[in-house]
Amino acid sequence: MTTNARPDTLELTYVEPSLGFGGDDAATFLVSRPGHPKAEYDLRLAMDARELFEAKAGELSSEQLQALLQAVAKRVYPRLFSGNQRLVAIAVVRARDIAASDVDDILEDAGLG
Repeated sequence: MTTNARPDTLELTYVEPSLGFGGDDAATFLVSRPGHPKAEYDLRLAMDARELFEAKAGELSSEQLQALLQAVAKRVYPRLFSGNQRLVAIAVVRARDIAASDVDDILEDAGLG
C-alpha cells in the first residue's frame, strides 16, 4: 500500500510487519519526502493504544493489527514530518497520542469499523 499522506509532501508505503521490534503491534514503513532520502521507519502501538482500539473493536488478529497500524501511520507520520526535523527510527504511539474522537475514524480507515 502506498499513499500520499500529505499530497506532494509525504509518500508513505507499508513494507511489512516489524516482527523483530514489536511483534504484531509494529510495522515498517518507507517514507519519502522531497529533499530527503527515502528511509524506513517503524511504528509501534503501545499496549495502552492497542487496548484503546480493542475496547471498541474487540480482540484484533495479526492482520487486523497491521491494517490498524497502516491507518494510524497515515495520521501520525504527516504530523511527525510536519517540519524539517529528522524522525527517530522507531515511533511508539501511546493512547494519549490518539484523540478519543479519532478512534472510530481510525478503525473505519482500517476496515474495522
